[in-house]
Amino acid sequence: MFYLVLKDFWIQKRYVWFLLSYSAFLFVMFQDVPGSEFFPVVHLMGGIMTTYLLLLQNSVSEEKNNTHLLTNSLPVSRSQVAAARYLTAAAAALLGFLTMGFVGIVLAALPFDIAVEPFRWVGLPAVLAFSLVGTAVYLPLHFAYGYPGARMVGILVFIGLFLLPNGLANMYLQGEGGALFTPLFQWASGHSFWFLGMVGLIISLAAVGLSLVVSWERYKWKDLYPKSPARTRP
Repeated sequence: MFYLVLKDFWIQKRYVWFLLSYSAFLFVMFQDVPGSEFFPVVHLMGGIMTTYLLLLQNSVSEEKNNTHLLTNSLPVSRSQVAAARYLTAAAAALLGFLTMGFVGIVLAALPFDIAVEPFRWVGLPAVLAFSLVGTAVYLPLHFAYGYPGARMVGILVFIGLFLLPNGLANMYLQGEGGALFTPLFQWASGHSFWFLGMVGLIISLAAVGLSLVVSWERYKWKDLYPKSPARTRP
């Protein structure tokens, strides 16, 4: 299964350079995000979008080059193929978080007037939690219907998750949580960020477990070699 994950990253090796420039872009665009002095909001946004973009690129590559046919011709089960994609998503979230940290340190050392959010390990559980929730929604649709059928849902889910940290930070600092979020903010204010991140990670892992079962069932019966339409005699 390790080599399946490595394959996902290898076919997107040029994506690393894009990831570096994208991380710098996020720091420049979101210099004054509320709450950044307390929690790594920008790092969280970067990790979420890194996961989505890598999953998206892999899906496009599979659809364009039919690499899923080659993968399923190897001595691996379809359940291993599906599980490897979830591990790829978790590794992408970790890569995005670390890349954001590296780029942030480099930008802070340069003589530019850029307010760079400091790197904090406390944001790692939250990055994994948000990214895995999006993965849990997207991948069952991908394995059932392919990239064309899952594309729009994936875009909406990950963009929503991308904007959610900034929105929550704004509501918390301005005291505008409403009936839905105010009790949640009151409960969260009594706990550390590590604790909150781990709670979110546990919930996301439960969602991933359910999602993985659905993906296995849909992918197990999926016809990877659809029959071509019968040709009629002129």
